[in-house]
Formats: sequence, C-alpha cells, structure tokens
Amino acid sequence: LFKSGTTYPNSVTLLLQANTDGQTQITLTVGELGGAGATEIDYDEMGRLCTRPATEQSGFRVLGAGSVQFPLEPPGKVGQDRLRATFAVNARRQLQVTVKDLRTGRTLLKDQVIARLG
Repeated sequence: LFKSGTTYPNSVTLLLQANTDGQTQITLTVGELGGAGATEIDYDEMGRLCTRPATEQSGFRVLGAGSVQFPLEPPGKVGQDRLRATFAVNARRQLQVTVKDLRTGRTLLKDQVIARLG
C-alpha cells in the first residue's frame, strides 16, 4: 500500500471483489512484503487483481492483530466491486482503515487503527 519513505498523512483506496459467486466473506490481511517467493498484489488498469514476485527480500510479516473477516450479506458475485477499503497513515504513524460495503452502503469499519508503523 505504502512504499518505505512515503510521507504521511497519506491514504490509499482499494476496491475488493469476491473470488467466487456466492462468496460469504472477504478476509483482509495487512502486512509487509519481501523475501524469496513473496508476492505483490496490485490492480491493473481495468481493476483486475494482479500478482507478481515481490521486489524486496525480507518475507511477509502480518501487521497488527492479523486478518479481519468481513461477512457478505447478500453473498458476493464475481466481477462486482463489493468492499471499498481506504487505508491511511495518520500523523501518529498509525495505519488505519475504513471499510464500506458498496452493495449495502454500510460502513463496516471507520478509521480503525490496525497497526503502528515503525
């Protein structure tokens, strides 16, 4: 989301979709990338999820308390943006996230601190 040395406060928004029709939850895991065999996740110009080998060499380390699961009611469908996750680094060097369900219009998390950055 944020490269080392990025100035803050700063924010990045990602749109998340179901991988399969009828999917009942999306799991969000935030961490630091690197290490042999690690993968970077990105979106192409059409909004499709893309992966490629990571460029750093230090492994994947989960930040904060780990993964957060978001139930999807009604279930998700392939090709439809479902969750909007906006990540921000605040002035106290905390990574926070706001997550909105685009189908229901509900805010699932609001400025939730998920990690302290070093």
